[in-house]
Amino acid sequence: MKRVAVSIALVAVAVIALFSLFVALLPRDAVKEEIGQQIAGWTGRDVSLLGEPQIDIFPPLSVTLNDLKVSGPPDMEDADIISMDRLTGTIRLAPLMIGRVEVDSFVIERPVIRLIRDGEGRRNWAFDAGAAALQLAFAGDVPLGIFHLNGGTILFEDRVSGESERFDSVNLKVEWTSVRTPLTIEGSGIWRGEQVSLRLDAEAPFEFLSDAVTPVTARVESAPVSVVFAGEAEDYPLPKLNGSLKLSTSSLRRLASWLGNPIGSGSTLGQASLFGNAEFDGGVLSVSNAELTLDGNSASGALKITASAPPDVTGTLAFDSLDLSPYFAGLYASLEDSEDWRRVALPTEWFREFSADIRLSADSVKLGSLSAGSTAATASLKDARLEIGVARAALEGGALSGDLAVTGGDMPAAEAQLRVSDVDLETVGPAIGLVPTISGTGSAILDIASAGSDLGSLLDGLNGTARLEVRQGEVPSFGIAALAAEAGVSTSAAPMEHLSPVPTEMVSAGLSFSRGVAVLERGRLTTSSYVADAQGWIGLRDGTLGLNGTLKAAGADPESDAATAFAVEGTLDDPQPRQLLLAN
Repeated sequence: MKRVAVSIALVAVAVIALFSLFVALLPRDAVKEEIGQQIAGWTGRDVSLLGEPQIDIFPPLSVTLNDLKVSGPPDMEDADIISMDRLTGTIRLAPLMIGRVEVDSFVIERPVIRLIRDGEGRRNWAFDAGAAALQLAFAGDVPLGIFHLNGGTILFEDRVSGESERFDSVNLKVEWTSVRTPLTIEGSGIWRGEQVSLRLDAEAPFEFLSDAVTPVTARVESAPVSVVFAGEAEDYPLPKLNGSLKLSTSSLRRLASWLGNPIGSGSTLGQASLFGNAEFDGGVLSVSNAELTLDGNSASGALKITASAPPDVTGTLAFDSLDLSPYFAGLYASLEDSEDWRRVALPTEWFREFSADIRLSADSVKLGSLSAGSTAATASLKDARLEIGVARAALEGGALSGDLAVTGGDMPAAEAQLRVSDVDLETVGPAIGLVPTISGTGSAILDIASAGSDLGSLLDGLNGTARLEVRQGEVPSFGIAALAAEAGVSTSAAPMEHLSPVPTEMVSAGLSFSRGVAVLERGRLTTSSYVADAQGWIGLRDGTLGLNGTLKAAGADPESDAATAFAVEGTLDDPQPRQLLLAN
């Protein structure tokens, strides 16, 4: 038994010795040339190998090459696609015994991969589909292997636009054992300061490289975003994708900043997700049957996102319920925190970071305590100009329609054309900050424009007109009710406070705006006891009043009956009425 063991050991030693001698006698230049030709055959590119190869017997048999480069297309200058410090390949034993060098797997250390688009639109990563490996694959199969990239760098350079990108600390495993087998890419890297991991599976990569279709799944995970795609890819080297997409982010604001389009700080544009059937072609992502959530609001519809500068978003979204309150919270907070509300600026610095044209509909819309019913609107942002158009919004028994536009810049500009009809002011008033309480049915037509760096300057530059009307309600009379009682044209008890609401049949006012002043061109207050007409001005910054007018008993003859003249001074918060003289 002992002799058998010794014999086996001697045979093993002899085999190892013979194998070692065989390996030692391998012509290293031939090995280097064979590997270079193998890589050139796969890629259709020239391969440069410097230095002597190092062959290690155990474990397992491998060859190490230094300073390897794969060139770019012959018609592109300075476009080498890959260079690396060291490449180690594991050699297949069976082919080696008959004199062929075939590498089973590669370990690539610190590669630099350059993806270049030159001034004529050519791409150095568009490999020739007629490369040797692919030609041979038409008749059969070609072994490839498993590739490990350690500590690599991927550089992208667009020589048309001048843009560039960089991936660092790239560690990838590329498993493609032969041309006609599935391809798997898995690994991670750092892009724009964030760790990104990915996995890509292509079922038929050879068909894809040969202008056909391959089923593909992909997953990208990072702190700013998670993306999962399952579908098909075609049209190498600029693939078209078609399949299902799931995208989610904890902060859309953070994601936009990471992608190079910051939209400033804020508490909104936070958690978001997008699911649907996606098509990606030529830098355009189209999502149909889309389900979108953003800041707690959910919508369905279709979206198209164009990867341009700035990015462009178009689409149609339908909401069951849309809460706009969070998007005005920042402005409200600024007003509350500021010692002077006039110094609060409109946040328009992000207007140039992207463009959009979206049609919106909602069964209900909420803004603070203000609620609207069925609403149809559009939102457009282009060339730093935001336009919101409301075709119709059901509002507390009435309707709202019109357009609002804000143009960003150092001196933001705003304009509005709004029409409100037949709304219940007792409900709407407190929601829009009307103090004291006003009741009745209200209507308004507003056409205004202004420009300014803050709210104060916007008021100073306000121009336009407004027409207001309140029917069958209660409004503050600014002391006119007391004057009517003093003049004996009213039998109703006058309220002690000038801002206390009084019953009215109709209130109407026509206003024009200029140089920080609202000019009351004609106002009329009609009650069951008297009618008052007034004109004058109201300071928009401080609410100062300069009004004068006349009042008569209800039903009085306009031509013959005496009228009481009055003036109202002071401020909107503290009006000071006084009787002037009697006039016929």
